[in-house]
Amino acid sequence: MKQTIVFYDNSCPICIGVTGWLRRIDHQKQFLLEPYQNSEILKKYPQIIPADCEKQIHIINEKNEVVRGADAMFEIWRKTDHWSRFIPVFLQLPPFIWIARPIYRLIANNRKSIYS
Repeated sequence: MKQTIVFYDNSCPICIGVTGWLRRIDHQKQFLLEPYQNSEILKKYPQIIPADCEKQIHIINEKNEVVRGADAMFEIWRKTDHWSRFIPVFLQLPPFIWIARPIYRLIANNRKSIYS
């Protein structure tokens, strides 16, 4: 099974919390969690731009597609073994996704000040 690679901000308390939660529930080892600040890892993935990762989470899924922001979070959530994994299926449908994306951007843009 090919892992989904999650590029997150290792200086962000929210990102660290989410990836810690993901590590605890990822019993099938579906995710490879990498801070985007790791330049050695980024050399392997030229499609990942650090300046973009600074703004929002990025993943490379099993189809080798780059997915960002709220869409990435929902894809991660759907792939977990958590009991709530069915919820993102609905949240990715209109009109919910139209609301989820700007809410994600608002939180992402202010994430360091939220938990400082």
